[in-house]
Amino acid sequence: MASLGGFGKRHGEANEARNIFQQGIWACAQASGGRSGGYGCARLWQAWGVLEASEGDVAAARRCFSRALDADNRNVATIVAWAQMEEELGNVKDASMVFERFMKQFAPGTNEKLSLWRSYELMLQRVC
Repeated sequence: MASLGGFGKRHGEANEARNIFQQGIWACAQASGGRSGGYGCARLWQAWGVLEASEGDVAAARRCFSRALDADNRNVATIVAWAQMEEELGNVKDASMVFERFMKQFAPGTNEKLSLWRSYELMLQRVC
């Protein structure tokens, strides 16, 4: 789904991609009754966040990533995408806070937690 975030950028149709994401999320929200659309919409929110980050709208990207994690607070792809965006902006402290805040959702030794630790470690190696 993250590749959907690049849809608008590749085709120069970011507004069309936003419209598609909005329609998909609205449909999820209707089905689940949740504000963020529930678990099934987390990937749409994440992909929309990637699109907004690539378009340079950091505030919108953060809102989308936040909504993705409201829908599924264990969405590793969203956690990593958000932290990577913050790192690319030079906000290493914010990137670290994203990793640390959401890593608490995972039990020790799980594949998800190990994946997050590895991503965090790689980020720290890049910035140090």
